[in-house]
Amino acid sequence: MVSGDSSRARFDAYWSENDRSTARAHADGVAKDIVRAFGIGRVLDAGCGNGRIVGELLQAGADAYGVDVSPVAVESANRKYPSRFQAASLLALPYVDGAFDTVVAARTLEYFPATDIAQALKEIHRASRRYVFLQIGTAADANDAWVLTNESRAWWEQRCFEAGFRKHPAHYQLHGYERLNDEQSPILLLLEKVPQAALARYPFATLAESDALRETGARADGEVVRYKWASDYIRQGDTVLDARCGAGCGTYYLGQLTKVAAITAIDASQHAIDYANANFASLDRKLTFRAGVLSQCLPTFADGRFDTILCFDALEHAENPRALLDECHRLLSPGGRVVAGVPASAYTLDALKAQFSDRFMIEAIFEQNGGGSHGDAPESSQHEGRRALRPIALDDASPEAGEWWLIVGMKHPAQGAVPYRESVYGYSSPPAHLLQFERDYDNPWLVRSMLEFQFRAKDQSVLTKIAADTLEAKAGRACPDAAAALAVLGYRLQSNPDASARDIEAFIAQIDPHITDEAQQGHRLRWRVSLSFLAAALYRKIGKLDAALTLFRQVATTSIDGFSPSLGTKVVDAAFDAGMLHAGRGEIAEARELWKLGVTRAYALLATPMTAHVGDIEEPHEFTSIVAVEYLDSAVRCIKALRWTAQGRERPLAPLPTIANENWKSMLAERADTIGSMERVLTDRWDLIRSVEQAVQARDEVITSQSKLLDERWMIMQSMEKAVRARDEAIASQATLLDERWDIMQSMGREIQARDELIAQQNKLRKGRWGVMRSMWHVLHAGDQAHAAHDDSSKEDSTVMKFQVQDAASVITNQEGVIAAYKEALRAVAGKQGDDEIVNKLFAAGPRNAPFEGMALTMYLFTRRLYETALNDGVTELFFFAREGELLKRMFDLLQSCNGGTGIRTHYLKVSRRSTFLLSLRPLHEEKFDVLFRQYRRISIIEFLKSQALEEYAPAFAADLDVSVEDFARRSQDLPHDPLFARLMALPAFARVYEAERVSRSSAFAKYVGGFVGGGVPERMSVVDVGWKGSIQDNLFGWLRNVHGERAHVKGYYVGLVASGNAGPANEKSGLLLSNVDTLTPGYYVFNENRSLFEVLLHANHGSAQRYVETGDGEVAVVEDEFVEGPMIEAHIKPVAEHIWTKFRQLATVMSTIDIADQQLLTLAVREHARMVFSPSAAEIDWMYSLSHVENFGVFEESTFGSSPSHKSLTARLRFTINLVKRRRPSELGFWPWLTVKERAVQGLSAAYRAVRLWQNRRTYRPGL
Repeated sequence: MVSGDSSRARFDAYWSENDRSTARAHADGVAKDIVRAFGIGRVLDAGCGNGRIVGELLQAGADAYGVDVSPVAVESANRKYPSRFQAASLLALPYVDGAFDTVVAARTLEYFPATDIAQALKEIHRASRRYVFLQIGTAADANDAWVLTNESRAWWEQRCFEAGFRKHPAHYQLHGYERLNDEQSPILLLLEKVPQAALARYPFATLAESDALRETGARADGEVVRYKWASDYIRQGDTVLDARCGAGCGTYYLGQLTKVAAITAIDASQHAIDYANANFASLDRKLTFRAGVLSQCLPTFADGRFDTILCFDALEHAENPRALLDECHRLLSPGGRVVAGVPASAYTLDALKAQFSDRFMIEAIFEQNGGGSHGDAPESSQHEGRRALRPIALDDASPEAGEWWLIVGMKHPAQGAVPYRESVYGYSSPPAHLLQFERDYDNPWLVRSMLEFQFRAKDQSVLTKIAADTLEAKAGRACPDAAAALAVLGYRLQSNPDASARDIEAFIAQIDPHITDEAQQGHRLRWRVSLSFLAAALYRKIGKLDAALTLFRQVATTSIDGFSPSLGTKVVDAAFDAGMLHAGRGEIAEARELWKLGVTRAYALLATPMTAHVGDIEEPHEFTSIVAVEYLDSAVRCIKALRWTAQGRERPLAPLPTIANENWKSMLAERADTIGSMERVLTDRWDLIRSVEQAVQARDEVITSQSKLLDERWMIMQSMEKAVRARDEAIASQATLLDERWDIMQSMGREIQARDELIAQQNKLRKGRWGVMRSMWHVLHAGDQAHAAHDDSSKEDSTVMKFQVQDAASVITNQEGVIAAYKEALRAVAGKQGDDEIVNKLFAAGPRNAPFEGMALTMYLFTRRLYETALNDGVTELFFFAREGELLKRMFDLLQSCNGGTGIRTHYLKVSRRSTFLLSLRPLHEEKFDVLFRQYRRISIIEFLKSQALEEYAPAFAADLDVSVEDFARRSQDLPHDPLFARLMALPAFARVYEAERVSRSSAFAKYVGGFVGGGVPERMSVVDVGWKGSIQDNLFGWLRNVHGERAHVKGYYVGLVASGNAGPANEKSGLLLSNVDTLTPGYYVFNENRSLFEVLLHANHGSAQRYVETGDGEVAVVEDEFVEGPMIEAHIKPVAEHIWTKFRQLATVMSTIDIADQQLLTLAVREHARMVFSPSAAEIDWMYSLSHVENFGVFEESTFGSSPSHKSLTARLRFTINLVKRRRPSELGFWPWLTVKERAVQGLSAAYRAVRLWQNRRTYRPGL
């Protein structure tokens, strides 16, 4: 199996052992799978061993050969199948190019080293004309030390794609969709060669198109499986429209694995259509690919042109989905189907059902998981989800939402005046009458939608509706249309165990005109026989055996020469059933006559001309021949009954029904029931085994990680011991502190008494002020009355008023003195009590009045540092960035006022990453958009334009590039290298718009900024924002540099800084509360936990800035995005923010009277902040979960901060804990890691996480750590 003398010798030794003659147990069923997928032909088994697979392929009719590196194995195989095996290495096959239709390598490739896999696949590719079947072990075998490459399914698929293969559609016929979730060894890969011309044009290494047959993973599997699911609703001979085919892989699946007549596939992307034509149309003439926008293409097709229309990933992109469904309804033939799929993120099921039920009868609804879309899903949601596809009951009002909704709707067969075409059977004659639907039916479209079992509506409610509507339309007239409808309703009645005799007799009265019809040919004869048989069965059901016997006899003796031998099943079955009714009465002679009649009629039917059975022998029908087997099988029942009751054989009649039903049809039905039951049991057992295996595996991984966890816990315990010792030392010093506190309390008693005296004096002063105010009112009132009096009296009144005002001023002066005295007393109390005690009282333990009210202390610490830093830096103009800056500015202004300062002017600047991005850029020929693409690469062109607020130009740009806006909306895996993006960058219209908007917005922004500082754009700016990278500052600096060149300078002050962005000497940034740039700031691990708190609590109540425009009057308007977060902020955030603002005001007032060191304040703030992020209340967690956030740059999506935690299974918690300990998938920790660990990890780990973070936090106070 591998090259080289050593490997040849090893495998010779292997095959020389006595027990190897029957080896290769893995070969069981492989030959059947090969023939099922790729048919017979010339086949090579590479790595054939003892030739078992070759032998089975020969038995199946294939021209099979084998090759193996071991001469011993080849010699053994040639003894059984002479001249069919050669000894050679798979790395150098001794065959010409394309020598075999199919090349097989079963349990072979994993025995090569990984470095040889590419060469092995290259040889397989060379030797195969088209197909390749691989069986590969992916789990190491403890007893097989020779396995050299042990890799996953994804790895092997990737290597095959690189070698020029793609998955063949049959790959998904042999693999159950959900079984792909659990990689079982060995795996099967069913491949085919990419056409040579297509491979040269679209090599895998540079593949830009989304071709699920050349991709690995759940998204790719999901896309193809949707087409596999759709194939169940496509009839033989259908003409199909694929309304959004993408690269065409799904269309190709249907062309290869269904019996369609033709498929027309449309996509708006010319690139995708070119790819589909090169890769698929060349292999299947039934496929036609066409580029165009649906709204323009669909009107070019005639009414009723298609029998099935596929709309995957189309409705959610349509400007008017209802109009698209209306057009689908027009294009469908009567009884045709529309099969659609939409992402659940884009459609609710109720909305989808509402749009479909207006136009179609809904046949089926499924939900799918684990299958993305054509690359359009948000990056955060393009994950390898668990594959699942399950039906949803049509009356299920609230099913659990998956990733996709799949739906099937049928156009009512009575809608649309479209000439009938025989699509299912291809032609109408010969035989003479069997397929003359157009001749005999008023509406021949009913045949495929209501009548033929294989092709009619699958949902019983839809089938019943069609039948009821047809019956109503015929208004009692006896015709084949009405007869077919009655048959549908009658057999449902027969299978209903609760049907009453009255209902059954009423129904038989409805079919009586068809039973008494004298027609001798065509479908009227067919229904006279069929409905007579049905009526007999219904009479038997309600115990009217004489009536049943009469009708069974009538059917058994009716001539069916005027229709087809296919009615023979009814004739022979009627003879048998009538005989059984006689036998039940003990009338054996009469019974035997009927059974002999059944046998006679069966063999007489076989003597009819061949054309009556097969039609045109060049393109024969199989239906009547299949029915012939059935009526011969029914004749077997008659024969068995005759033998059991033959004269001279005294046998009991009790076993007769059992003996008579020992025919193939009855046995197959019984076997089918048994197999179905066994399949359900095996499926349940398999699921149970897999769940147990997964639980055991998870347990083993957890046990393996226990030693590391124990080591870490031991370190924590040692650290805790040190902390306990320190605590004991602190307790030892408490006696002295308590004595000092007792002295302070006695002193406080005296101070409190002094305060009470001051309060009493204040009350006295207030009474005095009230008296002055009353006197002033009387003076003013008297002045008004004396306004017209003598000048002398006026002077006297004025003198009185003057004295009264002087008295009031004196009172006010006295009160100010009292207030000053009160402040002095407060300072005195602080001197005795301790500054931190006063702060502690504001945040005393106990119920909080609002969530996260301790943020007031955190924000006071930041605002104080900001004020002191700005003063030291000589700042005179300070700009606060929207939207968090609005509350920050209020806090800063209050603090500055409380400290008696007015030297720093503050301004609230409405800016965002989006509003400042375009104006910060350089001319297009110099610009690479690094600021955007550094963080966002998997975005669409629409999102690229929207990030610059240029989305309004998208339709015009798309038209210039001859693509659709849907192409612009499709997410690219790497937009900077996307061919369509390159075309956009080269488009003159885009260059013109880009430059015009960049210049005009820059000019407007200059006026906007200048308006705050008295005109003109300052060369130096000082700005404030929450954080965390300073992207808006980078944009602002870019713009300022465009305006002032090297003289531009921006200094930014941030609550926190976790990345430096484009910081530099002229673009400075400082994280005043938390920062990990250059060094960790004290308290970092506490303040950095749940940074989202700062963003949500400081959020302003207005939309995000989008652009700046100059109005007609020379002013500048800030255009804002739609404020979708408004109701949420008003209801949830604003009340909490206002409470924190009130608490902040109290702090600022108190702090202005006391002197507390920054380190002391930091200690208090860290302690209170740690409580909020490591020991929050349930109300605080629920409040955080109630919030959402709308991203307005790069990607434009709404995300929530979480949802109420649901119960997590132990297995899920163990798996998450293992990943956490091994530092896998750190992004799963989310915005609030402590809370994620608490809700998803094993119990108690959140306490350990808290302890570790607090220990790390203490280290941030130590220089150099």
